[in-house]
Amino acid sequence: MLHTRDNCKARATSLEVIRNPQKYLDDHEAFELFELEEQIKRGGTDKFRFDLKYRHKVTVGTIIFVDTENYESLSGIFSGRNLDQLKAYFREITDFSQLRIVQQKRGAMDLKGFKAVLQSAVLKDPVGVFNSNQALFRSINTANDQVLKALCQQNKLIDDGDLMQILLLIR
Repeated sequence: MLHTRDNCKARATSLEVIRNPQKYLDDHEAFELFELEEQIKRGGTDKFRFDLKYRHKVTVGTIIFVDTENYESLSGIFSGRNLDQLKAYFREITDFSQLRIVQQKRGAMDLKGFKAVLQSAVLKDPVGVFNSNQALFRSINTANDQVLKALCQQNKLIDDGDLMQILLLIR
């Protein structure tokens, strides 16, 4: 199988998460890695996947999904087909604490920019994002796609602790 340079770098980011889970997972000792490159089976015809999947050692059904990214700039993370992948991620989780999106930090990348790119992506399709998992967004007091859109326009979607924990930048 051929891999591009960026695919190899993303896999290196996955290895970093595997080797140092304490940096990326709260209560990391309670979780164990149990799947690599898990394909998302529900919703749509596109094939999307999570890079890493952790399960709780005691509590059955408690899972954390990790997607590792290694884009040259933050603007590529949620653009185009990647927005559809983000919606697929949201379809898979029941709580934002179950998702981590880990981007390898490059140059001047910072968390503020990462948050802005996510909010900008949601603004491209607030209806589709909200409809990907209405219960998930209602759990953070986002009643409908118009509220979701307004929160993004006001740069307030990510200020919520639930969503803030999913975005991580690493060196």
